[in-house]
Amino acid sequence: MPKLAIAQVAWNAQTSIYQVQEKIAPGASSPAMDFASTAWQEWLGRVPSFAFQSKDGQRFTARKEIRAHGGSYWVAYRKIGGKLTHTYIGRSEDITLSRLELVAHSFTERRSKRTKAEALPAPQAGCPAWGAGIERPYSQEQQTQHETHSEVGWQEHLLATKFFVPVAPHAMIARPRLFSLLDEGRRCPLTLVSAQAGFGKTTLLSTWVQTLPPGNPHIAWVSLDKEDNDPVRFWMYMFTALDRLQPGMCTEFLTYVRTQHSPHLQSVLMALINRLAEQPEQFLLVLDDYHLVTEEAIHRSLTYLVDHLPVQLRIILATRADPPLPLSRLRARSQLLEVRAEQLRCTVDETRAFLQKVMNIVLEDAAIQQVTSRTEGWLVGMQLVGLSLQGRTTPSPSRGGQREAGLHPGLLDRGSPQAPTWLHPNLSAAHLDPLATLGSSVWCGAPAARESASTGVPGTK
Repeated sequence: MPKLAIAQVAWNAQTSIYQVQEKIAPGASSPAMDFASTAWQEWLGRVPSFAFQSKDGQRFTARKEIRAHGGSYWVAYRKIGGKLTHTYIGRSEDITLSRLELVAHSFTERRSKRTKAEALPAPQAGCPAWGAGIERPYSQEQQTQHETHSEVGWQEHLLATKFFVPVAPHAMIARPRLFSLLDEGRRCPLTLVSAQAGFGKTTLLSTWVQTLPPGNPHIAWVSLDKEDNDPVRFWMYMFTALDRLQPGMCTEFLTYVRTQHSPHLQSVLMALINRLAEQPEQFLLVLDDYHLVTEEAIHRSLTYLVDHLPVQLRIILATRADPPLPLSRLRARSQLLEVRAEQLRCTVDETRAFLQKVMNIVLEDAAIQQVTSRTEGWLVGMQLVGLSLQGRTTPSPSRGGQREAGLHPGLLDRGSPQAPTWLHPNLSAAHLDPLATLGSSVWCGAPAARESASTGVPGTK
């Protein structure tokens, strides 16, 4: 529960202006505040909380919350029906008197809807009263259930680590050409990063999002698995990922899908779209391993969201196979950016940087060209080459301890006894996962595999 605020922003009926009031010495008066000035921003940066009272007498307490990765934002709290509720206000630079009045009014509307909902008949099954920004009316029993679940939170239902952005535990190399491509994708509702295992989809995205300015956009990440093929579970993860960025933004959506036997997803998504359209900030939702999703109802509901996505939200799918979404239609409308194996293949310079920084191996230019050509820029292939060379190299003092190596003439020859199996002409996708287990995670591969073969060694996605 928020601590008692010692500062106030309140309407003064005698002077007809908003005033800032703080605990000051007896007899002293608070100076007038220009709410469009830097002094207002400095004041917000100094106080941890404050009480707000609008000209209509509506009240709430604002508290500053600290983000896990730095920065802060403000959340408004007020008791409604004996229960503490909250809503997102925004960052300090976004807080104006108009915004504070709007938040105060929203609490009053919630209280009014709660009162009216008790006199309304329950909506027919499968047709919740959502849409056009209208919240679903709850009966008294449903409202109590809603508040109870809100207090419990998502921790008892979802796995927290699936919301973490993966971090590579080793040296990283720059890939500005791909970062620029992903930057362009922010203009499109959907970005599709599609390639087989070992092309580095996960680490490319996790590295890129960590280069973006904090909060611009806000990053929501979900690592999917086969258990997420239930539509309710899938959308609980999506709503929770967004709600973690702005507490309260998706609370009622979570409660609805969690408490209804057959939730009407399109109505919930319509309400989400309308709510996002009112936000002043930008959001990016990354869904990793989307190829594990096979449930048609999830594909249909995600298609609906993408088709009506406001500019405030962009979605990225990382997958080993193209999803059954209307990709052709999205291409025709310039609503889709695609990053495929052809773009993900490492260039000669990236191959050199990978071998030097990750594998600690130095090769001559001709050998680098050969490795890049024969592996076709596939990171698993280059990792295997690096592993095969590490045992035949010697440290070079002139290169800071890096190991110099000569490429064995037969190493990349097809059919050679020393040639790795991944160079065989008949290599199929079935070989990918077992081969990925031969080495630790690499820069362009997944930083931590969630799959493993019989050896149990982490692989590369």
